[in-house]
Amino acid sequence: MNSKSYQDLLVILPTLNEQYSIATTIKSIQDAAPGCKILVVDNGSTDETLSECSKHDVQIAHEPNKGKGYAIRCGFSLITKEHRAVFMVDADDTYGVSEIEKAFHMVTDKGYDMVVGNRVAGTTNHGRAPEYKRGHRLGNATFSLVGNLIHSVGIRDSLSGWRMMSAAFVRSFPGGASGFEIEAELNGHADLLKCAISNVDVAYRGRADGSNSKLRTYSDGLKIFRRNIQIFKNDQPFKAFSILWVPILLISIYFTQRAVSGYLKSGLVEQLPSFIAGVSGLSIAGLLWVTGMNLERSKQIRSIVARYEYNRSKGFNE
Repeated sequence: MNSKSYQDLLVILPTLNEQYSIATTIKSIQDAAPGCKILVVDNGSTDETLSECSKHDVQIAHEPNKGKGYAIRCGFSLITKEHRAVFMVDADDTYGVSEIEKAFHMVTDKGYDMVVGNRVAGTTNHGRAPEYKRGHRLGNATFSLVGNLIHSVGIRDSLSGWRMMSAAFVRSFPGGASGFEIEAELNGHADLLKCAISNVDVAYRGRADGSNSKLRTYSDGLKIFRRNIQIFKNDQPFKAFSILWVPILLISIYFTQRAVSGYLKSGLVEQLPSFIAGVSGLSIAGLLWVTGMNLERSKQIRSIVARYEYNRSKGFNE
C-alpha cells in the first residue's frame, strides 16, 4: 500500500523507559504502515526514551498518572475525525507488526471493531530474553480462559497488547483509569457492545538486551483478575449475583423443609435453628435476586449509552 492508505490510522505507543526499543518499534511500524500518525504517550520516562523519539516523525504526549491504562486513555482522547482506525501496541519491540495491513483492512473495510494479535512465540527470538517471564505463560493462558468465560467475544489472547480498533469503538470506550488491566477493560467493552471481533497471529519475541518489563507477575496479575471480576459483576450482574443467590436459595429450602416437615409430624418446631437459618437464607437470596435485577437494568442503560456513542461516532467518521 502507498503512504496515503494509512493517513487515517492512529498508532498509540504507551511508553515508560524504553530507550533500547522505542526507535526500533517506531521504525518497524513506519515500514509496515507508511504515512500513519504515531503517537508516543510517555508515562514518565526517566531515561533517554524521549530523546530517541525526537529523532523520528512522531507526536509525543505526556501522561503523569502512572499506568498503561492511563497512557492508552490519553492516546484515545487525541483521536480526530480523520482517523478511521486506532492501533495500539507495546513500545518494547516484542510484537511483530507485519499483520497491520491485514488488521487495518478488516477494521476499515470488513466491519470489525477490534482485531487482536494472538501472540506466537519462538520464531524470532535470537539474542533476546525469553518471550515470557516465569509464570507469565501459565498466567496468560489462565486469564485467556477466564476471559472467554466472562466475555464471550472469542478473543484467543485476552491480555495481548496488539490491537487494531475502529474509531467508533475507541470513542465509545469509557475506561482506562488503570494499569495493565486495560486489555481486560477493552474485552469487557467489546462484550458489552457485542462488537465484531477477530484474531490474527502475530510474532512475539523477548525483549532486547537492557530492556526491562514493567509487569509485576503476581501483584499485576491479581489486579487483572480482580478487574475481570469487577467487569463481570458490572456487565453481567444478574448472572454474577445468581452465582450467590441460587445456592443460598437451595440450601435455605433444604433447612426450611426440615423444620416444616418436623412440625407437620409432631406439631412442634423441634428444629428451630434450621427454621431460622432457612428463613434467613431465603431472605438473603431474595435480596441478592433483587440486587441482581436492579443492576441488570443499570447495565442495560449503560449499554444503551455506549451504543449511542458508538453509533454517533460511526456517523462522525462517515
